[in-house]
Amino acid sequence: MKWRYVGYDTTGAAKRGVMEAASEEAARNKLRQGGVIVLEVTEDSGKTREKRPRGPKGQLGEISQFMRHLSVLIASGTPLAEGVEAMESQTRDEKFKAVLHKLRGEIESGMPLSEAMAAHPGYFDDVCRAMVAAGESSGKLGDMLERVASLMRQKLAMRRAIVGAMIYPAILIGIGFIVVLVMLVMVFPRFEEMFDSLETPIPPSTQMFLWLSTMLRQWWWTLPAGVVPGFFLLRFVSQQPAAVRAMERALFSAPKIGEIARSIASARMARMVSLLLESHLPLLDVLSLCAGSMRSPEYAGLLRQAHDAVEIGQPMSTVFEDTDLLHGLVREGVRTGERTGRIGMMLGNVADFLEEENEATLKALSAIIEPLLLVTLGLVVGGIATSMFLPLFDLTASAGGQ
Repeated sequence: MKWRYVGYDTTGAAKRGVMEAASEEAARNKLRQGGVIVLEVTEDSGKTREKRPRGPKGQLGEISQFMRHLSVLIASGTPLAEGVEAMESQTRDEKFKAVLHKLRGEIESGMPLSEAMAAHPGYFDDVCRAMVAAGESSGKLGDMLERVASLMRQKLAMRRAIVGAMIYPAILIGIGFIVVLVMLVMVFPRFEEMFDSLETPIPPSTQMFLWLSTMLRQWWWTLPAGVVPGFFLLRFVSQQPAAVRAMERALFSAPKIGEIARSIASARMARMVSLLLESHLPLLDVLSLCAGSMRSPEYAGLLRQAHDAVEIGQPMSTVFEDTDLLHGLVREGVRTGERTGRIGMMLGNVADFLEEENEATLKALSAIIEPLLLVTLGLVVGGIATSMFLPLFDLTASAGGQ
């Protein structure tokens, strides 16, 4: 049976390929005996399929806290297994606690931390395991764990900024939807009975809302019946690479919103490349790892192009100059870093600036969206209320004229 493996040797150089073994455990033992720190071993079916990276199953904050606290314990001289056991006792997430329990057992059996993490890819991605492997091979595991924790904290901070910018608009939209639904389902039917008894002419806008009210009351069951198939259809479409690329291109091409999305993705890419290069990993391996960890197919493809260019001796900047996906500061940082030999440091500074700028932009965007939503909801509710009372105004005017 053939097995495809990915790992690092004791010098930090990447090792990947296909080998013969009776089982996955036999393949891991054979690689370990050959001095390879294994990150992943999968059965080689002869077919390659593009996989979209997924986020961690657990709370990102829990994983970041584990990495940071473990780095402190290791720096203070605590044995690795005891450090993991201490974090296991402090973790509140039961699923993550079970992962740490398995992690501790594998470490106590003599398995390196990076290889033990490979059995839990939902919690520890390729970038995390590569940095841990580099720390193990260089004897600076504590420093590498702190860098991984820093990367996760930055990711968590940006996620919170995005959620914080959208939560209030989402609440306003939800409240507005409920108010409109209550008016159409409970208030309009009573006005409809009154309009029928008065036999007064009904304006077209009122007729439209009366029809919509009738449809909601008589065909309400079609809403949940359509939500379930729609959910599965959306899930199926989101798993198709071509559809994901099309939606992503539309997002990046949108005015203003696309610029913000590109800036956020550029900052994340710059941060990952910077941390991996500062961890003394080879540039080709850094580009390959980052391409596998970027959830954006467009940015993953861009990093693969950069990998191919570097592999044949060309600088990364030749690829990055020909795309509008990257923020101008990232392109300039790569160009300057190649000239000075400090790409990691330059991209780290660029990532710091972009992350601060993106957070400020999201707050400003939220401040703009909120009043716009309030005005829009006011117009919608006001339009419905006007449509309800308009026939009464017409009736009062005609009665006054007579």
